[in-house]
Amino acid sequence: MANAHVAITPCCFTTQPFAECALSTITGASIPRISRYCMGDYVLCPVYKAQHKRHVDGDILNSTD
Repeated sequence: MANAHVAITPCCFTTQPFAECALSTITGASIPRISRYCMGDYVLCPVYKAQHKRHVDGDILNSTD
């Protein structure tokens, strides 16, 4: 039986994580959150959901910052 390769789609914020992201400060304690949220289950991540909601609601696009 051949080894199956499973492609994992990482969170779109991994290249530029927010301050609240587990990736912003990698420690031993953050590894479980990174493994869970930054890889396969990013849509369940509290930070992703909050930032995605801001994008969908237009807060980011309409920001004056």
